[in-house]
Amino acid sequence: MFARSFRSMFAAAVVALSVVPAAAYADGAPANTPANKEARQDKVRQDKKAKETFPMATPAFKAKVEKRIAKARERVAEHLQKLPADKQKAVLGRFDEAALKVVAEVDKVGASGTVTKEGAKEVRELARQLRREARDNWKQNHEKTRAK
Repeated sequence: MFARSFRSMFAAAVVALSVVPAAAYADGAPANTPANKEARQDKVRQDKKAKETFPMATPAFKAKVEKRIAKARERVAEHLQKLPADKQKAVLGRFDEAALKVVAEVDKVGASGTVTKEGAKEVRELARQLRREARDNWKQNHEKTRAK
């Protein structure tokens, strides 16, 4: 008699536990459908657009750029820990020169007090160009040291 009541109790628990997740999807659409995924991505895009609307005030844009430069400098410094101090200083000096160019471009683009979307694209393109040049320079120097 105990075994029967235990089996019925176990069966009731299994049914109850399977009904709870089913109730969570009662709207009829599974959570991982392409439509739901696209809706989530649209929401993320809208949130980003709400944060970064152009034209933007120059001080706000400059603060964002300087924050990104600071994060990039931290990452570069972290990667340079294995190098001797003189090489670290040289690389960070080149990084600071490039950062000054980017900040100068921000000042040029935001001279009127606002930064347009086109101005922000100019700053982004300059930063990408400087990154490519730094990467190419590192690759050339790295190949020379590896060949020795």
